Amino acid sequence: MTEPELPEDPMEAIMQILREAEQSVDGVQGVAVVSTDGLPMASAVDTKMGEAELAALASSMLSIGSTAMDNLKKGELDSIYVKCDKGYILLRYSGPLAVVLFITEENARLGPLLLELKRTAARLEEMLGFG
Repeated sequence: MTEPELPEDPMEAIMQILREAEQSVDGVQGVAVVSTDGLPMASAVDTKMGEAELAALASSMLSIGSTAMDNLKKGELDSIYVKCDKGYILLRYSGPLAVVLFITEENARLGPLLLELKRTAARLEEMLGFG
């Protein structure tokens, strides 16, 4: 499958990737990319939580996940997903400095979500110059 051509403006290209991810799988409510240190980069998320709070939440989740992986000697953290009664929160590294975040509805199917999360992270990683 050929990826759509991205705009030359880097921020527009990131937003296009996020919008495509949001529309590609049923049940996705929002997609964001944040820095690993908790700063918002771009988002297509319609939530009461602001971008800064969402980025800080993602950073906290990554920190807890990394600590758990270190303590359990399970290697490098790749992704995190949390299932809630009203949906999922999915995180995946997109290079060494960025993380993709998906927020979903409760009826979203996990398999297609994980595939799209991986695809989106890879596209952003390449676009950001890490791939």
